[in-house]
Amino acid sequence: MLITSSYSPHLNRIETLWQKIKYEWMMPKDFASWDNVTSKLDDISSNTATKYTIKLEPY
Repeated sequence: MLITSSYSPHLNRIETLWQKIKYEWMMPKDFASWDNVTSKLDDISSNTATKYTIKLEPY
């Protein structure tokens, strides 16, 4: 018998980060073109911990 655990995205930190980026830090206009997406992601990565912050819960 194979026992598998269910997937828990809230425990995966990259999933939590992507949700924050996608639904809070990026606006619909940021998805209008690939250049806009990459520009916004560059801004987010350059300003993490100053302009963009996230509180990750310990496991």
